[in-house]
Amino acid sequence: MIAEQQKIEFRKLEDLPPWPKAQELADLQARIDESTRRYEKGEISSERYWPSLAPYPLQFRYVRFHARQREEQQQRRMHAVANLAEEWDKPDFTIEQKQVAIAATLAAVIIKPVGRGISFHPDHIVPVFRESDTGE
Repeated sequence: MIAEQQKIEFRKLEDLPPWPKAQELADLQARIDESTRRYEKGEISSERYWPSLAPYPLQFRYVRFHARQREEQQQRRMHAVANLAEEWDKPDFTIEQKQVAIAATLAAVIIKPVGRGISFHPDHIVPVFRESDTGE
């Protein structure tokens, strides 16, 4: 796993491509802001203002949720441990940090079956490394 992490270190972790819903979020916020501005200026009545906002909260929360997920992905890429091999045996590198490093590196671990009378051997363990963390 550490060897795979070292390979990853040599690859440049580029920023994620632009989020396709960023404009949708900006447009939604602009519509809400415009309605509020018009209401505050007295251009529209409260009878029109409040019902006009009814569809926005749920839609806004949905899009914001996905925006936060995207930001978390980007932050994970930026905060990758610079040199996992150096950090691994340090006393202040916690088991939780090790678990996060393993989860970020491995997608799965396959344990090959063995026949009767055959003892376990490390060659029966096949790690499946993650190829992408974009979630797309």
